[in-house]
Amino acid sequence: GWIKDTAELSDWGDYDVVGFSSTFAQNTASLALGRWIKQLHPAVKLVYGGANFDGEMGVEYLRTLPWLDYVVSGEGDIAFPALLHAIADGAPTPVHGVHGQNVAAAAGSSDSPRLGDLDTLPWPDYRDYFTQLEGYGRGRILSGLAVKLPVEFSRGCWWGQKHHCTFCGLNGLGMNYRAKSGPRALEELSGLIKEYPTVHIEAVDNILDMKYISSVCAELAERHWDVNIFFEVKANLTRTQLAMLSRAGVLRIQPGIESLSTNVLRLMRKGSTKLLNIRLLKWARYYGIDVAWNVLAGFPGESDEDYAEQRRLLPLLHHFQPPMGCAKIWLERFSPYFTDPSLSISNIRPRGSYRHIYPDTLDHGKIAYFFEHDSADVCSDEAVDSLRAGVAA
Repeated sequence: GWIKDTAELSDWGDYDVVGFSSTFAQNTASLALGRWIKQLHPAVKLVYGGANFDGEMGVEYLRTLPWLDYVVSGEGDIAFPALLHAIADGAPTPVHGVHGQNVAAAAGSSDSPRLGDLDTLPWPDYRDYFTQLEGYGRGRILSGLAVKLPVEFSRGCWWGQKHHCTFCGLNGLGMNYRAKSGPRALEELSGLIKEYPTVHIEAVDNILDMKYISSVCAELAERHWDVNIFFEVKANLTRTQLAMLSRAGVLRIQPGIESLSTNVLRLMRKGSTKLLNIRLLKWARYYGIDVAWNVLAGFPGESDEDYAEQRRLLPLLHHFQPPMGCAKIWLERFSPYFTDPSLSISNIRPRGSYRHIYPDTLDHGKIAYFFEHDSADVCSDEAVDSLRAGVAA
């Protein structure tokens, strides 16, 4: 009912093209709304992109859903405008990374070209969001929660370029790391803070550019802005680096700790150790930085003792920020565990939830992002339950 009301709320027929960017759990709502729009306004072209349409996923949706006109596989900065020009010209010109009902992607590449110089990107425009937020009443909508402004400083993962973490399925079509220059990052951040009424900044990057610590962060520390910035970082930051982040207003981080076992961290290819992770927790606490972290299990080659060791360690760390939880990993498309048969993962199949959500006409093995699997030589459920109890305590 809500989807139907949304489809009828606006005159979608005034648009030539309606686009959806779908990642993680945004998919069913995006598909349902698009289907309603197409039923009400058959002439509107529907374009889908985002991580849920990368690779064979987008092609499979296109094959099965005739009301879906185009999918963009990969980054859309170059391919999406090229597609809009082709639609405006009335000619189904093949575009790299764009698949359509009546036109295949340009020969030689099934994925879209990636932008090299992020400084050429426009600033994000959030005026519609803030206009609607004030129109409906900020307090009623957010119930006192702070508005958090998404800002992109980089793409890809510089650590993943060297050592792709075994369980990570992000950046499936390109790990190549690119970052905005320090001056551009500061200019954009300054402009967005002046334009929009919020001090909470959410960096959407997979990992902080280490050069930013001595450039962007050092400049922010000198300016003494009243900001509260979130970044994903690597866990091997030093005391000096964390002090600089704190002075710059980077008061929330997600360092990818994942474990307090050096052996398990090695199996993950995290490039960290138990002591490095504990050092991060110590200095983050000292400098007042909030740390989002959890404990993962289920890595081939681990043992129950790896988790018993962590269980014994937890009471000694009661003065540090606790993990948010403890759980076994799921299998993500594009991760090394998914793509590399040598890593002792077998019987890969879509998670059972897909059959309750998507019709059988779709090949769930081609549209799934999350998978179930079998793996030998992993810890017991009892070992994980014991550690989970320690985390909860």
